[in-house]
Amino acid sequence: MTGLDQANVSRHLKILTQAKILERSIKGVSVYSEMKNKTLFNFCEIVCKELL
Repeated sequence: MTGLDQANVSRHLKILTQAKILERSIKGVSVYSEMKNKTLFNFCEIVCKELL
């Protein structure tokens, strides 16, 4: 969906996890990432609207 390769997406997710923006959970061989603070979606929407 992003057009990026898996290694690049993993790198970005790791940085966001280290910054305490995402929370990771491992289920079997899969790793799931979830935003810790759901209000960040609102912030992202505002920023994206300003950039367009």
